[in-house]
Amino acid sequence: MADDFIDEILEREGVPRNARLRVNVVARRVRVTPDGTRHVVSETYYPQGMLARKRTRAWWLALACLAVGGAQLAYGTWAGRSDLAAANAFRADPSCSSRWIDPRQPPSAAPRGACRVDTATVVARHVRYQRRGGPNYWLVTVTPDGSRDDTPLLSSDAKLWDRVSPTQRIRAQRFVARGYHLSGSITAFADDSGMSLTWYHPDSGTHLQFLNVLLGGAILVAGLLLLYRSRSRGI
Repeated sequence: MADDFIDEILEREGVPRNARLRVNVVARRVRVTPDGTRHVVSETYYPQGMLARKRTRAWWLALACLAVGGAQLAYGTWAGRSDLAAANAFRADPSCSSRWIDPRQPPSAAPRGACRVDTATVVARHVRYQRRGGPNYWLVTVTPDGSRDDTPLLSSDAKLWDRVSPTQRIRAQRFVARGYHLSGSITAFADDSGMSLTWYHPDSGTHLQFLNVLLGGAILVAGLLLLYRSRSRGI
């Protein structure tokens, strides 16, 4: 339909279809009164150079959304599947049992496997707030091998966060099986009074990768819509 309209204008002006033209677009906002009179409210001029720059920016923006959204969607999908596989490995391995993180058990008593129990020193604790949720409680710890971790705790297990203080030593259960998204993550802490699960524990129910998949899909759809809008408008 757009091509027929252009052909009609070119034929009316006596210009060949294959002619090279410079196009300047004028956008007018017109107000029509009840008696049929038209009043120009505003005019905007779009020279050909500006249209070319607008077309280039629109294409680059669409391509950037497609790249970022696709990458985030792919990462979220991979990480989610990896977390499910890690959960199966975690639950099947005796070394990941919560009994070994009990401070009354010597660290050497834990069998070697997918999980390892470390003695961690609390460096700091802090709270992060979300717009549509309650506070999130985080512990910063250092283990004897030099690993420094900033780990979020489940809000339902925040009592441990209230009890501990900097320089205090607590137990940390770390998932050490290789090849998983959760490899190297601390899954639980424990002190003399109790245990607290972290976001990375398979039984925490946090579903961390759902947001990545949702956000990546939304950005990808936005990129497709921008691409379609650019093509349909000839931008």
